[in-house]
Amino acid sequence: MRVRLQLKSRLSSNNELIRMNKHKRQKLIDVWAWIVAAELNETGQNFTKFTCPVKVKIIIFRPKGRPWDDANLFGGADKLVMDHLVTQRILVDDSSKWLTWEKPEQRTGKAKVIVEIEDDEERRGET
Repeated sequence: MRVRLQLKSRLSSNNELIRMNKHKRQKLIDVWAWIVAAELNETGQNFTKFTCPVKVKIIIFRPKGRPWDDANLFGGADKLVMDHLVTQRILVDDSSKWLTWEKPEQRTGKAKVIVEIEDDEERRGET
């Protein structure tokens, strides 16, 4: 099974999250909870919950600027997107036991985040 979500907002890097005060960071986390929930509702799909390990690929579109390093990208994506997919029960957990990150892509364009999730067939029997 494969799910593709298109989140129409600018993703903050891990460095940006670390530099924010805790109230501003929590507000941003709450906003992303709404963004993820809205996309799940907008697609109209009844998402089957993943009950096995998954592979996740993130594609980030940014209007300009130099590319982020992978740690920056993963940190922002993990805290702002993956935590809410777990909360919405699309994923079992965002730990390495349940989730394998594929190499992220960064592209130039209107700010958005595409999240592709699919069953990790190679790790299906591990849990």
